[in-house]
Amino acid sequence: MTSPPTSTQSELCLPHLRGRLVSAQLLFVAVGVVFAYWFDYALHFVGGSFAWRFPLAFQIVFAAIVLVLLLDLPESPRWLYKAGRQRDATQALCRVFDQAEDSEFIRLEQESIAKALELESRESSNSWLSLFKNDAVKTRRRVLLAYAVMILDQATGINLVVFYIPSALTINVGMDPSTAQIVAGCVQIVFMLGSLLPTFALDRMGRRKTMLWGSFGLGFSMMMIAILLSFEGNPSTASAAVAFFFLS
Repeated sequence: MTSPPTSTQSELCLPHLRGRLVSAQLLFVAVGVVFAYWFDYALHFVGGSFAWRFPLAFQIVFAAIVLVLLLDLPESPRWLYKAGRQRDATQALCRVFDQAEDSEFIRLEQESIAKALELESRESSNSWLSLFKNDAVKTRRRVLLAYAVMILDQATGINLVVFYIPSALTINVGMDPSTAQIVAGCVQIVFMLGSLLPTFALDRMGRRKTMLWGSFGLGFSMMMIAILLSFEGNPSTASAAVAFFFLS
């Protein structure tokens, strides 16, 4: 559910708002993680199978909300144009941008989409090998960059901070389970607050520079966590590792 919304936002957002609105998706993911952590923490006092069954079942509420909202989401205008459904595509553009069908804005959007589709159809094919062609639209470079970013994102070990931090704080740092859950929830709050900066300032800061500095900061923090937790039985290094959990 995190991939399709990003591509939809990128297509339908105005250029000067695109970075902010796409980043807002990550912010709301962080809000969901914070809610889930503290929701689970509250229910662990209940005990029994209800403590884990109810959180799993409660996710249906959010899925149902998304399902209802999706009913009013217009289809991708670019996909509609590509499928030969020009009338539906124009109506989708008018709905998204709240413009009249004969407005200059809609006309320019139609021309932009038509040129992009013409270039794509001329330079690409339907085979999987076309993903690695070094054509005029630089398909190979785009695909490799996209895959590399996502693969390296997971390879950083960031899931340790998001999913496994209560276990790491209990096993490696030596906290009791209840304290570990509280600290883990606080780490997720910091993660959520950190997501506010790109949401409101990414278009001004620049995407490439922000990504480079963010990757450097994350890499350094994860390296320090690994080094500090390697000193077993040392409370000082364990406490320092907790600080880098917050920074990562």
